[in-house]
Amino acid sequence: MKFRRLLPVCAVVLLTLAARCACALELSAGTVTPFDQNTLLVRSDTSGLLTLTPSLPDYDLMPAAVDLAVEAGETSVSWDGLSWHGEPLPPGRITLSACLQDASGAVAETSVEVKVAQPLCAAVSCLPEADVFCPKEDALRVECGLSRKGGVRLEIASAEEPDKVLRTLEGKAKDTVPVTLKWDGKDRKRKLLPDGDYILTAYSSALPDRRVSATVTLSSAPVPVPAVSETGDIFPADPENDEEVWAALTAPAVVGAGTEGQGLYLMKKKKYSPGGSISAWTAAVRCWKPTAPGAGSRPGAMLSANTWRAGCRRIS
Repeated sequence: MKFRRLLPVCAVVLLTLAARCACALELSAGTVTPFDQNTLLVRSDTSGLLTLTPSLPDYDLMPAAVDLAVEAGETSVSWDGLSWHGEPLPPGRITLSACLQDASGAVAETSVEVKVAQPLCAAVSCLPEADVFCPKEDALRVECGLSRKGGVRLEIASAEEPDKVLRTLEGKAKDTVPVTLKWDGKDRKRKLLPDGDYILTAYSSALPDRRVSATVTLSSAPVPVPAVSETGDIFPADPENDEEVWAALTAPAVVGAGTEGQGLYLMKKKKYSPGGSISAWTAAVRCWKPTAPGAGSRPGAMLSANTWRAGCRRIS
């Protein structure tokens, strides 16, 4: 008798579970090209909130969509194929997972393997060597990074009139190594511009709509050189903290003196000479760690202006 009484209850529970699991979800995608407008197709028999997450072993990738409201049927999702900080996905194959939660709380999941192609040529960085510069002393060097080889342009405009381009510089990248362009503080008529703030905007010839900007101050007066003091550690305490990483990259440090300074040499024409200082704008610095007193050195890692979290590790 007790068993017969439980049958209706069990039937209701089973029907409820079946209803919750009835949400069908399909995901399809072609080849993904970073910096392009890639289309992902999602098909579902119910509406809800959709999350799309790419994944790779040992990689933390940014979701393509988070809690995106979709209706029942087919939904097209546009994705640029970029991860955190606008970095393109690495070429190869990734797993793209879809998770849809409907109004009742039921969750449907699916995943597909997606091919990632080489990225389009796009500007990824615009890094002036200083925030304030005096053109009478030297030209301002600006590193313009591209996602692949191609042409790059750098537009200069006044911060007061950002839509009025005063000068355009051009360069060509042979690889993903940043192109260094020099601005002498003059406009296209080679007339020295007045003191003030100026906006530098880098973009590639292939994708002019994708732009990366930085602001600098032009000063007719000489720029004071900050005092360089010996530091105990040029690496950030927390490499996952953007503020600490940036502070460590921009802080000057003595080279060739002190516990941390010994073994750091500036690279120039394949010769290593001690002295000078390193900062975020040092073009190339190789870390050398002495193996023993008088026993020479062994190479460590390369540091450059594009060194971020991956490069901010203690050389062991």
